[in-house]
Amino acid sequence: MPPPVFTPPPQVEEPRAEESLEEEQAESTMVDPDSDFVQALEMLFSKSSLNEDKSKDASFYDSIGSHLEELTTVTPLSMAQTWISQHDDLFDVTSCAFTTSDTPHVDEAYEFLFTNLAMQSTQFLSESPEQGEAQKRQYLVLHNFCPSSATSTEKFLREADNIIRTLPSLRDKVKIECLHPEHVQEDKRCPIPVFVLQWTD
Repeated sequence: MPPPVFTPPPQVEEPRAEESLEEEQAESTMVDPDSDFVQALEMLFSKSSLNEDKSKDASFYDSIGSHLEELTTVTPLSMAQTWISQHDDLFDVTSCAFTTSDTPHVDEAYEFLFTNLAMQSTQFLSESPEQGEAQKRQYLVLHNFCPSSATSTEKFLREADNIIRTLPSLRDKVKIECLHPEHVQEDKRCPIPVFVLQWTD
């Protein structure tokens, strides 16, 4: 028996998608804009900025502008200064200094600390110290240095203090302490890691 012969289905025109119909209609109705139409659009879009009276759109833009003016940046230094001025009894604006560094590395933190110590020691250890130049209390703000590890900060502090104790000219002249967000003592929980150099008379 021979195989059956299949006839193909009749050819039917497929319906076009709605999108193509809409595109075709849009193309047929689209008109090139003339200069009057463009000017009318420009006036419409610039209306809120040119309008002197307080329309609905103008008040919307004014409210956005008023909120943008209220935004301020808070730096780690300003956070530390604010906290220290409110919580440190030894803080005196006339005899304290702030220095900041963004180093996360131990070697750079040592360099930063001892550079500041050297600068202040020239004032305190000179034969005729210039009045008003030296700061008796200096705050070293290191916001990226061990920000979530108070024990590492304490270890760094102990090692720095050990180095200071080996220097005969500084041994009894300066004390170092730290403030940290995770400090065990509540009165030393500054939101930013800070090392404090206190010069003694």
